[in-house]
Amino acid sequence: MNEYLEPGNYYLGDPCNVLHEKIFIGIFGNEYNYQNGKFNINNTDFVVHNTHNGDGVYKDTRNRVYCIYSGLIGLINLSLIDDLDLSKKNGHIFEFKNRVNFIYDAGLFYIKSGKKYIHIDTINHNEYESELEDHCVNEEGETISKTLLGDSDDDFIEPSFNNEEEDNEDNEDNEEDNIKNNVKNNVFKFFK
Repeated sequence: MNEYLEPGNYYLGDPCNVLHEKIFIGIFGNEYNYQNGKFNINNTDFVVHNTHNGDGVYKDTRNRVYCIYSGLIGLINLSLIDDLDLSKKNGHIFEFKNRVNFIYDAGLFYIKSGKKYIHIDTINHNEYESELEDHCVNEEGETISKTLLGDSDDDFIEPSFNNEEEDNEDNEDNEEDNIKNNVKNNVFKFFK
């Protein structure tokens, strides 16, 4: 799956946690049969795909936790969500200033917008056989993950998210790392 959404503020996580029953069951369930894909509800697009391993707790590139109860991960525009506090407790909210690319490739989710990049691995590694999985491929026949990520770790784009809580955590982590590095450098100078 390779879908695009317009720039905006989105919830990433299990749609059953944040969509009103009238939307999740009434429209998404009854009309779309909980299928994978991009859907338009109330003139607003959202995209959803089932995980490879079903329900569970998954982490993304920044170790943010996603608790999945319906076996689905979705990217849902905040205009479809009534309770923002509920969405913050059950997933994560992101502001995307550029067009958003939502990719599912054999158990791996990739969400990319400008320099923002999120990767969630939902693979059941005990049952995973790559050659039997449906891979999302480009025109050249390469899997999307290779195209998106390149061949080396240097091609990874570190995400920058608009979330004060995470920014504060990052600043605290950076300060802690700086203190550790300064202590190490001073200790090495002392023994030289």
